[in-house]
Amino acid sequence: MLKPSSKQVPRSLHPAQMWIIFLCGMFLICTACSRFAPREQDSRSYDNSTNAQRLSSYREGESVRNTPPPPVQYAQTGGFRDALTIAQRNKQQAAKLLRNGNLSIKSNDAQASLDSIKLVVTGLNGVISYENESRSGMTTLSIIATVQIPSEHLETAMMRFAGFATSVMMRTIITEDVGEQIVDVESRVRTKHEVEQRYRELLKQAKSVQDVLAVEQQLNTLREEIEAQQGRLAYLNNRVAESTIQLAIYSDITDASIQENFGKRVNTAFAESWELLQQAILTGIRLFPALCLIVI
Repeated sequence: MLKPSSKQVPRSLHPAQMWIIFLCGMFLICTACSRFAPREQDSRSYDNSTNAQRLSSYREGESVRNTPPPPVQYAQTGGFRDALTIAQRNKQQAAKLLRNGNLSIKSNDAQASLDSIKLVVTGLNGVISYENESRSGMTTLSIIATVQIPSEHLETAMMRFAGFATSVMMRTIITEDVGEQIVDVESRVRTKHEVEQRYRELLKQAKSVQDVLAVEQQLNTLREEIEAQQGRLAYLNNRVAESTIQLAIYSDITDASIQENFGKRVNTAFAESWELLQQAILTGIRLFPALCLIVI
């Protein structure tokens, strides 16, 4: 008699159990995908941020390389305020110019031209500081004048002076830059004022008469130097504010003017002779009594 086998035949799964197993597997797969997706996104964002940083650094490097170097004065002083001070000082130096002119003209009537020029000078707030008239023989009359005019009216004055001439023989304008001299003198005056202030503080601390006299002597010497420098500064500023024009006017003397001048000279000579004759007669009358006494 055969014994039955101990092995059991596996039973097939129920459809409901298969759906449950399928749903659990899908849940596990979705969970795994959700875990790996942020890492990939993080890696992408990291790559993007790294690329952005590299691009930014590259642009910064390009901008640094393309940026022009700072000016030498700004780089040496190392500050915007110092650079501005230097710019202002350069502007001041550029404005401190001595400007003088020379003008030689020829006209039909030198004296009439000079009278018209005097009116122009007065209208421009100027003065004529020197005037000389001379004649070269009996043919040429020359008038030499020195005109002081505000520097801003130099070109206007010379142009208007030339308007009274039949021809311009010479016209020059000479410019001299004294800005550096003025800045140097101002710096010296400022330094000496600082030293003077220190001496005054020492004078307050002096305890003996000898110390007081020594400090006062230094103060007097320093004060004289300051006044000399201030005088030099005022002189330069006045020269900058005022221009000088050396003016020469020439004209030919006509025959009519020669005859007129000759007639004036004859009249003058006759008047002087008549005056001398009158003085001689009066002198004889005064001396007549004395002569009579001597004869008697």
